Amino acid sequence: MLMQHIGEFKRDAIITPLVMIGEVVCEMIVPLLMATLIDNGVEKGDMQVVVRTSLIMLVVVLCGLTVGCLGSVFGSMAAAGFARNLRQDQYNAIQTFSFSNIDRFSTPSLVTRLTTDVMNIQNAFMMILRMVPRAFSSLLVAMCMVFVVSGRMALIYLGANLIVAGDLNAGDLTSLLMYCINILMSLVMLSMTIVMITMSSASARRVVEVLTEQCDMPAAKRRSPSSRMGP
Repeated sequence: MLMQHIGEFKRDAIITPLVMIGEVVCEMIVPLLMATLIDNGVEKGDMQVVVRTSLIMLVVVLCGLTVGCLGSVFGSMAAAGFARNLRQDQYNAIQTFSFSNIDRFSTPSLVTRLTTDVMNIQNAFMMILRMVPRAFSSLLVAMCMVFVVSGRMALIYLGANLIVAGDLNAGDLTSLLMYCINILMSLVMLSMTIVMITMSSASARRVVEVLTEQCDMPAAKRRSPSSRMGP
């Protein structure tokens, strides 16, 4: 019901998740570069590898920062435009209300639906556009990379009772820990999004009530010029 009010901001709403996935890709490359820097550069004393890998990491981080800023811009435009359309559509609907319709909602309630409720929906929509694709993509990619770095350590992380035999490189261990942190952060972002959606669901229902309210005032019948004239 509410999604049809996105209107001309559909393009921004579609671009935002794609940009956030691009930011996740940049973040997932950094632990691999960190492992290469430690294993092939620091431990072997190869400064060329250290300098080259550091420059690549800098470029990747800058790309991730740029993509993240673009995601914030597009997400803000989509959420603000969505909120603007909701307020405008509610205002247009209220203009058609009769006195009985207004008494049914009450004036303070209508003001709250136009301001606080729309703001809650805007914040939830922003989190859906930015947090949900970022959290899911980061969770999936990080878990896959954990198995790529060390399948045995990944199985232990997931709760399997296995004994690790052999050594693990310092770089691989560092990247493994970074991916595990990304997994935990993704779960935190998902939990925050679920809480925000739950809080804004009541606001969404209140806004839908205004948009779907039918005016109970009968349409005024126009008198034709002939009816105003005497016989």
